[in-house]
Amino acid sequence: MNFAKTSLSESFPQLWLFGLGALFIAVVLAFPTACRDLADYVQPRIDRLITSRKPKSGNGWTDNSVADGAPAE
Repeated sequence: MNFAKTSLSESFPQLWLFGLGALFIAVVLAFPTACRDLADYVQPRIDRLITSRKPKSGNGWTDNSVADGAPAE
């Protein structure tokens, strides 16, 4: 596969990007539900990741933090 990519991009440098674009359009037209299925698979994991990184309580500050700008000791 890499050999084909290298030889085609070296032989036809002006047409290479058009070929990649045509391949992308062909795949999307051939498998129209693949993107939606992928989004249904990935979205719950993204939501879970976002909710796991939120602070558990309050605004995230602890009692011993220097929030008022006073120098730390």
